Amino acid sequence: GIQGIDQNDLVTLYPNPSENNLFLKSKATIRGIEIKSVEGKMIKYISVADQKNSINIQDLIPGIYFLNLEFADNS
Repeated sequence: GIQGIDQNDLVTLYPNPSENNLFLKSKATIRGIEIKSVEGKMIKYISVADQKNSINIQDLIPGIYFLNLEFADNS
């Protein structure tokens, strides 16, 4: 079955909307970030080597995007 969501595992993304940089806060270590279009096309992949967790989005065309986060524990 589906396990409950632990509030400590949630990710905070801000500001939204944004034109320049997005910032992520998470207690879990983020390993990578996929940015996808609403059609599901991969637009950008960012490998997170440090805990800075900021995403430069200046090169993206204004629109709606989805983020897939990869965590160090492979979740």
